[in-house]
Amino acid sequence: MNKALLFLFLLCIYSCKQPKKETISSTFLTLPTNIDYAQGFTIEKTSPDVTIIRISSPWPESEESFTYALVPKEKLSTIILNSDEYNAIIGVPVQNIVVTSTTHIPALEALGETGKLIGFPDTKYISSPKTRKRINEGLVQELGNNESLNSEMVIALNPEVVVGFSINHENKAYETIQRSNIPVVYNGDWTEETPLGKAEWIKFFAPFFQKEKEADSIFNSVKDNYNNAKVLAEKAKNRPKVLSGALYKDIWYLPGGKELGLHFYRGCKRRVFMEQ
Repeated sequence: MNKALLFLFLLCIYSCKQPKKETISSTFLTLPTNIDYAQGFTIEKTSPDVTIIRISSPWPESEESFTYALVPKEKLSTIILNSDEYNAIIGVPVQNIVVTSTTHIPALEALGETGKLIGFPDTKYISSPKTRKRINEGLVQELGNNESLNSEMVIALNPEVVVGFSINHENKAYETIQRSNIPVVYNGDWTEETPLGKAEWIKFFAPFFQKEKEADSIFNSVKDNYNNAKVLAEKAKNRPKVLSGALYKDIWYLPGGKELGLHFYRGCKRRVFMEQ
C-alpha cells in the first residue's frame, strides 16, 4: 500500500470515529412548552435535545431578559450552540444545585430532587421537614444571605447551577460566581401576580432534572385543587374580616392592588384602613 492510500485509509478511520456534530441556532425555535398562567418565562425546544428557557421578568419592571440553553450532558460534545446567544449553556440533568429563595424549595421537593440541593443562603428560613433534615445533617451548606451571598463558599461547593433571586441587575456575588464558570440562572417566580402563575414556575425547574412530564402532572393537580377551593370560597356565607400587611420600622405596609396574596382572600371582607 503506497503512502497516499495509507493516508486516506487512516483519515477515513479517524473521521468515522469522530461524533457527528450538530449546529443549532436559536433562530429555529419550535415546540413551545405550554405556559398558561406564568408571565415571566417561556420554554421552547430547538430539537428533542435542546431546551431554551427565556426569563422576561427576573425582577419587577426589569428591562433585561435572560436566555438559557439546557443540553443533555451526553450531547454537549456533539451539539454546537452559539454561546453569544445565551447567558448560559447548562448540561442536564444537574446533580447538584444551589437555590436562593424559600419559594424554590417546594419545587425541588415536588419533583423529588431535594437530594440535589447542596447550598442555600439563610437556611434558618427553611421550614420544610425534608430539607431541614438535610441541613441538620450538614448536606446543605449555609451561604450567608441572598443580599451578600458568600461567593467563595459557592465557588468551593462548585454547583452545576445557581438559581438566583435578585431585585435588580446589580449583584456582585453573582458576577463573581459566573466568572468562575458556574452558571447563575435567574428565577422571577416572585414577580407573578396570580397564585397559578407562581405555581407554574415548577415547569422552570423541571428541565434541569429532565422531569418535564412530572412537572406538568404536578401543576395540573395544583391547578385543579386551587380552582376547586376558589369555587368553594366564592360560595361561602361566612366572610371573615382580614387584615393584611407587614410591620417594618414602625410602618405598616399594605399589599398593592395587584399583590398575589389578594387572590387568596376570596370569601373574606376586605377593607383598607389608612391613617391620615
